[in-house]
Amino acid sequence: MKFNILFYLFSFSAAFGGLSVNGKLINKKGIDQGFVIVTETHFLKEFLGKKPIQVKTKNGVKIELVASFLDQDDTYGPTDLVVFQGDLYDKAGNPLGIFGKKPIVLKLGEEKKFESSKWKGQLLEFTIKPEIN
Repeated sequence: MKFNILFYLFSFSAAFGGLSVNGKLINKKGIDQGFVIVTETHFLKEFLGKKPIQVKTKNGVKIELVASFLDQDDTYGPTDLVVFQGDLYDKAGNPLGIFGKKPIVLKLGEEKKFESSKWKGQLLEFTIKPEIN
């Protein structure tokens, strides 16, 4: 009897998947001086409701993202479209405006790459891919 109850509890909780983001930030320094120092940060974070996720790199760049499924009236259950809002911030907390003003809409499994060269002699490449875990 106890085994059956535990089995049902574990199988029920395993049926629900959460929304997560697989991300990568590449910071290339020294582009204007003829040499390049590359720093890569990879992350996999799960979104819990509307709470934003934050990732901070060793060089001070902070990533802040909020994601949710796009509501569609003609679809039962969650869709495969995910809406991202957020930005990258420098050491001083200034936004880099890498996404622009509008939210980004991606399909599950679709990878999107953004670039920013707002810092002199540096290039930031930011890649995100929404997933179900």
